[in-house]
Parts: sequence; C-alpha cells; structure tokens
Amino acid sequence: MNIELESPNDLGVHIRNNYEQIIRENSKLADQINFDEFTPLVGEISKAKAIFLVAAGRSGYAMRSIAMRLMHLGLAVHVVGDTTTPAIQSGDLLWAASGSGTTESIVRTAEKAKAAGARVVAITTNNASKLDSAGPCSRSASRR
Repeated sequence: MNIELESPNDLGVHIRNNYEQIIRENSKLADQINFDEFTPLVGEISKAKAIFLVAAGRSGYAMRSIAMRLMHLGLAVHVVGDTTTPAIQSGDLLWAASGSGTTESIVRTAEKAKAAGARVVAITTNNASKLDSAGPCSRSASRR
C-alpha cells in the first residue's frame, strides 16, 4: 500500500490511526472470548510433563509467543521444529494450531504425537478437518 504524504506529520497520524483501529478490533475480539472454553486446555497443560507447540505462518508466530509465556510460568515448553526440541513422549502435550486444519505437516505431527502416547490439543477454524478431530479437547473457532 502506498501512502501519499503531504507532510512529515502525515505518517505519524497514519500510524496512530492504524494503531487505534487495531486496538478497537482486538478489544471487540476479546469481548467475544468465552473463557470457559479454555478450561479443558488448561487441564491438559497442567497434566503435561512437557508442552510442544506446532503451527505454521501467522499461527506459528502466535504459538511462539504462547510458548514464551508458558516458559515464563515455569513450564517445560518446546516449539516443534526448533533445533533443541526433544522427541515428544507419553505424558507430553502437543498443542497444534492451523486455520484450515489441513496443513499436512501439522496433521502429521499430531498423528506422530498420538502414536508416541502424547495428548493432542488442536485449534482450527475447520471443524471438519483431520486436525480438529486430533485430540480430546480440540476446538474449532468460528469465523466471524
């Protein structure tokens, strides 16, 4: 997007307006969250020996942020694909996210985690996807 600036101040005004729009949109989304839906996820996290997160693209960036926050809480957390990530084991939790629920590498990772005896939590917008049916407390987020 090209922005036509008539003065150096225009860029600052444009940035401020976009920032304010982002805050409004995030506040609107936050008001729609049903925090009761997090109870199963919190239960799975609290039972896990280690937590593994996997996602791609924008979801991957968000999951890396979540991994950092969980690490700050003192939990054993790993991002799938990092060079220091150990093998997932029985008693561990894989938290997978994919908007489509069909990203092959993420679906395969969930299948391998289940085969290793780990629990799987999947978050997707596609309730008919392979990933949505991957775990005991998988969630499909509705598209609004």
